[in-house]
Amino acid sequence: MKKICLLGLCVAAGLTMSAQTSLVKEVEHQFKSNTSDAQNALTKIQPALTNPESADKAETWVTAAKIGIAGYDNLFTAGQLSPQGLDNNQKNTAGKDITDAYQYLFKALPLDSVPDAKGKIKPKYSKEIVKMMRDNYQSLKQAGIFLYEAQNYPAAVEVWEIYSTLPKQPFMAKSGLAADPDTIAGQIMSYQALAMILDNQNERAIKKVHEIESMGYKSSDLYRYGLAAAQNAKDTTAILDFAQKGYDNYGTEDLGFIGQLININLAKNDYASCEQLVKAALSAQPAPDAPTMAQLYDILGTIQEQSEDMDGAYANFKKAVETNPDFAKGYFDMGRILYNKALKLDEEADEATRQSTVNPQFREAASLFEKAYDLDQETMSQVPGILYRLYYRLEGEEGTNTKLWENR
Repeated sequence: MKKICLLGLCVAAGLTMSAQTSLVKEVEHQFKSNTSDAQNALTKIQPALTNPESADKAETWVTAAKIGIAGYDNLFTAGQLSPQGLDNNQKNTAGKDITDAYQYLFKALPLDSVPDAKGKIKPKYSKEIVKMMRDNYQSLKQAGIFLYEAQNYPAAVEVWEIYSTLPKQPFMAKSGLAADPDTIAGQIMSYQALAMILDNQNERAIKKVHEIESMGYKSSDLYRYGLAAAQNAKDTTAILDFAQKGYDNYGTEDLGFIGQLININLAKNDYASCEQLVKAALSAQPAPDAPTMAQLYDILGTIQEQSEDMDGAYANFKKAVETNPDFAKGYFDMGRILYNKALKLDEEADEATRQSTVNPQFREAASLFEKAYDLDQETMSQVPGILYRLYYRLEGEEGTNTKLWENR
């Protein structure tokens, strides 16, 4: 009885292993008779991809890859025929189908070159595998777009990595693959870098931008993406690199580059370089919008203030608010210049001069501070304290304006 039991176990085990092998054949047969049901076929074949007996055979992976490619093609065609296109779930599925298909083919290729019992290598599927990779190369590009549009950024990065590296693979050397020119490949890879940024892979995005640049692709978008990644990663060397290259290649066409260079030079107290950059930005064609121009005039005023040209500084702060009447910092900086000038005058002023000249300047500064605070209370949170001390000086402890600002 024991032997019968053991024999039964052996037979059961044998049947289980045979079932995995036959599963591939069964799914392949069903798929050939109904290629429109690729998603169901992909689900059915999954156990064969993990079972040791079937997972070490090239045929298993080639079959799964064919089904995956068909799944992508079916969804792509459906999207072309539908006025609404694919929804995000369908885009995700399509992108996954083609990505998985290539991963299956990468898995199949070395398995097709495993020596047999006699030590001989007899590839059966290799030519077909390489042909499938070649023929569906363009689908990789579109699959990335689908995944990006569905906001599946990690998957978009993965499929675009296959797209960009496939033409360089040794096994594709004699395939006849018509790889996209560097202009198109560079553009797709720049989208890949953007997807990396959106997935918080900033260091990887910086490396990708350098890789794309080495291909000769140097769009303004590429440098913008590089700059964004560098800022997110707090990589000061890369920030300067991308900002400088963006400015060198595109000048004042994109003020984001010049603005970053201005900030870098301000931090280094290199006011001469800052002034040159600000003036270049102000003279850009087309002209900057009003908020940007106001900021540039304000920076120019700050530079002149550092050079102790107070009249020039005040004039530029005034230009800033004339350009953008809602620019709170411009009013604050004008008030600050007047306040400091009044303080200096007050040091040696007699009472008559104080009443005729100094105090009117204090009051004018106060009105500018109040304007700044009205426009932006959050940023100008220090203003109430300044106004309280200023009015205390002018009106004393019981002054109306002193009390008004005392507890703000």
